[in-house]
Amino acid sequence: MNPFIMVIDIVYFTLFFIFSAFLKLLSYLNIIKDGETKQIILSYLDITKDYKRKQIKFGKCLSDMKKILDVNNQQFFLADGTLLGAYRDQKFIDYDGDIDLGIFYKKLNKNIKDLILKSNKFYLIHELGIVEDGYELSFRHKETGVPLDIFIFYEESTGIFPFNNISYWNSSYFGVCSTKKEGYCKWKKNINDSLKKYKFNDDIYYIPYDTEQYLTDSYNDWKTPKQFGYTQGLVDGYYGISN
Repeated sequence: MNPFIMVIDIVYFTLFFIFSAFLKLLSYLNIIKDGETKQIILSYLDITKDYKRKQIKFGKCLSDMKKILDVNNQQFFLADGTLLGAYRDQKFIDYDGDIDLGIFYKKLNKNIKDLILKSNKFYLIHELGIVEDGYELSFRHKETGVPLDIFIFYEESTGIFPFNNISYWNSSYFGVCSTKKEGYCKWKKNINDSLKKYKFNDDIYYIPYDTEQYLTDSYNDWKTPKQFGYTQGLVDGYYGISN
C-alpha cells in the first residue's frame, strides 16, 4: 500500500476512535439531554461496533479457508466483492454479505470440496453446475456463520491462433440467471491467468494481475461505492454477463 495512504488511514481511524469514545462519554455522563439526539448517538455507536465485528468475523472465515486451501496446495485468488473491498477499501465491504474466491479450472483439485469439508471448519450450502462447466461451491463457516463462495474460472479463446484472444469466465446462479439457456449467468473477465501477491487481512493473498481490468469488467465504475444486493445487481449493478 502507498505509505501516504497508510498514514491517512492511521490518522482517520485514530480520530474515528477518539470521536466514538467522546460520544460514548457524553452519553454515559448524561450530558446530552435531548432524547432523539442521544438515541442517534447510541445507534451510531452500535453500527460502528457491528462493522468492527464484521471485519473480525469475515477475517477469521477467510483466514481459515486460506489455511485449508494452502495445506492442500490449492491456488486461489480473491474475487468479486472481496477483491473490490480489499483493493479499493483495504477491508471487507461493510454491506457485502459473503466472501468470494476464485480458482482457475486448470489448477483445480477436483477433490477440493471434500478436503474443505474434512477440515470440519465449514458446512456445504450448495454445489452448483458440474466441475467441467459452471461449477460453484458455497460454504458457511461454522465458527462465524459467514458464507463463502468459490467460483471456478474457465478459459475461453476467441479468434484464430496466433491472433486469438484468451479470457476467462465464471458462472453464477439464481434470479435472472435461471432464465439463461445454460441455467446460469456467464461472467466474462478480460484477464489471463497471471496472479500477483497482495497484502490483506494481515496475510498475503493472490489477486488477478490485471486487477483493475477485472474490476472494470465486473462493476464498470468500481471506484465509486454503490450498495446493492445480488438480485438487484443482476438487473442494474453488475457488468460482464456474456450470455
